[in-house]
Amino acid sequence: QMDGCRMRYLKIKDDNGRFQHPWAIELFDMGSRYMFALEAYFAESNASAVGLFSRFLLSTPFPLQKIRIRPDNAKGFLNLARVMKALNLAHSTPGGFYMDADFARPSSPKDKAHLESSHQGLHNFEIRIIKAFEQRIVKTAPAIVFHRGRKEKITVTLLDITLHDLNDSPLIKGYCDEHNQTKHYFNENAEIRSWVPSEKLGDFLASQPKTLCFEPDQVRELMKYGF
Repeated sequence: QMDGCRMRYLKIKDDNGRFQHPWAIELFDMGSRYMFALEAYFAESNASAVGLFSRFLLSTPFPLQKIRIRPDNAKGFLNLARVMKALNLAHSTPGGFYMDADFARPSSPKDKAHLESSHQGLHNFEIRIIKAFEQRIVKTAPAIVFHRGRKEKITVTLLDITLHDLNDSPLIKGYCDEHNQTKHYFNENAEIRSWVPSEKLGDFLASQPKTLCFEPDQVRELMKYGF
């Protein structure tokens, strides 16, 4: 599953020096709950979605089987269908590797319920970002958000940092590593089970007789779909 979450409690500077809420876009495996990718952008766009997806392709081997990818149905993710079509034309085989573009239905959060739940953890992570960059705080300002139909008063912190500063810091990678290497409790088939996402994914890939790994040149060709 792939989706974006607008950060709520902080704003950072864009290329024009204006303060904006960044978006965190994440790509999450439902079988293992492994977080493959997480990056900050200023919008859910074709460029950001294809860029993140391209890095996902280089991050892991793929089993030679049908793989269902469920991006959000927001406009900024729709070009991923073209990316997956190109991958299938070049690499799919009968009974082997195939990417199934299974977009979430509009206004259907249950189609990506686990990722929606993960967004709350990202909002908690915002507080860690603010603390890490507390020397770069410009000011704070009151704001109102609507959460589960209720109006909430919050404080938004303006940080004198850029998107590059945020993505280049160890914070986001550390957040992913912490999630992937820590035991979690999950509801699977109406049962509560626990596992470490990195271990579960590793066991699955180790059980595959053959896998497919993408090369940078192969992935670089896909970037045209981000424009």
